[in-house]
Parts: sequence; C-alpha cells; structure tokens
Amino acid sequence: MQTRDNHNHSLSSYDHNSGGPFVVSGLPDPITLTLRPPKLISHQLESLIEADQKNSYGLIVNNFCELDGPDYIKYYQKITDLKVWHIGPASLMLRNMLRQKNHHHQQRNKDHEYIRSWLDSKECNSLVFVSFGSLCRFAGPQLFEIACGLESSGCSFIWVVHRESKQKNHRDDEDEEDAWLPLGFEERMKKENNRGLILMKWAPQELILNHPAIGGFMTHCGWTSVMEAVSAGVPMMTWPVFIEQFYNEKLITQVHGFGVEVGAEEWKSSPYERMEKVVSRVKIEKAVRRLMDGGDEAERVRMKAREMREKSRKAVEEDGSSQMNLTAMIEDLKLLAMNGARNGTFMG
Repeated sequence: MQTRDNHNHSLSSYDHNSGGPFVVSGLPDPITLTLRPPKLISHQLESLIEADQKNSYGLIVNNFCELDGPDYIKYYQKITDLKVWHIGPASLMLRNMLRQKNHHHQQRNKDHEYIRSWLDSKECNSLVFVSFGSLCRFAGPQLFEIACGLESSGCSFIWVVHRESKQKNHRDDEDEEDAWLPLGFEERMKKENNRGLILMKWAPQELILNHPAIGGFMTHCGWTSVMEAVSAGVPMMTWPVFIEQFYNEKLITQVHGFGVEVGAEEWKSSPYERMEKVVSRVKIEKAVRRLMDGGDEAERVRMKAREMREKSRKAVEEDGSSQMNLTAMIEDLKLLAMNGARNGTFMG
C-alpha cells in the first residue's frame, strides 16, 4: 500500500517521533495506523515505488482484484502511472493446474501425516493456528507470553515456533531450554484433551489452513500467509512485525474486516532486528477470544472471511478476474514486444 496523498505528501513527511495513532491521508479509506512507520521503512518503500516508475512498464501482483478493490487499484495506477495485473492467488492458480493430481502429494511424510491425524481429531473451527512465518524469531519472554495467552484462552491450538538463537548467559542449558515455556505447559496441554500441538520446524501451512478444524490464524501478515489464509477462508488475528506487514494488517482488519488485531507494539524494518517490546498475554488471550468465542463479532468476521474465500476462488476460474488479467497481460506484452521490434528497441 503506497501512501502518497493528493498533495504529494508521503509517510516520510509525518512526524515519526510523536506518539499515538494517526490517519493516513489520501487513501480511498481513512486508514488509521496505530504505530508510525520508522523513517527507514518509509524511505525504502518510496524508493521502490520511484524505481518502479522509472524502470517498469507494469506490476504483476500475487493478489486478486476483489481483495485490493477497484478504488485502491485505480489509486495505485494514478500515483505511479503503471499498469497493474492482479493474477492471484498464486496457490489457487497452481491448484487449478494440478487439479488432476493430489495437490498435497509432495507433503505426505510421516510428520505431516501425524499433523493431519491430530487435526482430524479436533472439531470444526475449534483450533487456533499460530505461525509467524519462516523469518520472524521471538525471544523467550515473548514466546512465554504467547504460551500463557493461549493457555488462558482455553482454545485448542497448533503453534509453529521459531526461536531466537540462544544467548550465552549464566544459566545452565536446561534452564535456558525451558525458559520460553511455563513450567509444565506441555504436560497440561496433553492432559487437557491434547489441546495443543507445538511444531519446532517447518510446517505444511497450506495443508493446515485448509483443514476444517482451523478456526483462526494468528499471523505476522506476510503476504504469502495472507493469501493462503484468504484462499482457505480462515479469519486472522493480526500481529505484524516488519516492513509492509502493518499495512497488510489494515487491509485485513479495517478495509475488509475479516480479522482482528492482536495489538503489535513495535514496527521493525527487518525480521533480523531484535524486538524490544513484549506483547502481553492479556492482549493475546483477548484476540483469541474475540475470534473464537462464537459471539456476534466472531461470526461477522468469519462470514467476511468465507465471502473473500469465494471471491478468491472465482477469480482464478475461467472468466474470473485473475484469469482475464493473465490473458490481458500476455496480450499486452506481446503487443509491446512487437512495437519494440518495429522501433528497433529491445524489451528485456
């Protein structure tokens, strides 16, 4: 989401040192950012936009028109003067191409069969899936708060954990290893109808999200994760960490309303920067309950997630928006290449 307004202002023109939320002007909707983006991020994103304007003919987006919305597409085209082709979600495009095969055939191994079996033992929409992508690394205190929040929520969960590298200190190895989980946590989860599964390595995210037991997804709002959740119709608990993820959060929660915010308190320019602030167990539990308690808000969010899933699937079908955009892009590039050949220019 680019944030130049009609007066050619940008995020870098805002006072990044002042606290409190603020409304980003110039967008089709009044988007309120709880945290101000670090100046480095603003400059990076604006530099990318400027580079696109200078060097690109158009932009190929792993998205579909109905998710970005016509107002935002027109807005982007207006401020960049670039063509935009929405040809996603890529995972659904791939699934259509492999329709005659088992889409998950490469994921079938012993570990994944155990995950599938565990998921099969749970009721529909009863599980929270917690995963922050392959790059985010939380330190022990933050993982401890996540564990406490999940336990006190009373919900079943499947949690993918990528920890920060252990720091050398005066504690022994056993204490260091156990510091990120409350004492007896895993044993309690097993006793309580085996309601928690912790995965310490790569997990088959698309397989998990598409299982009927999954009722909510706590996510860092990385775009691949967003697309996979939308395609599966799973509502989100948003916890952005770095770069553009805070903008993605607002598309989910403010523009479309198929997610709720956890309340991230720190905006980093890289996944490799250490997080200084800890999101509390209280906020984590509250977000889980908002989405999983079956109340009016939860049902409204869940319904919007299902509606967007149907739109995503129609987009990749024959005569869908993404299929038509793909055809239009191919024809447009063919014409561009032909004109370039006539004019003696080469299109690389």
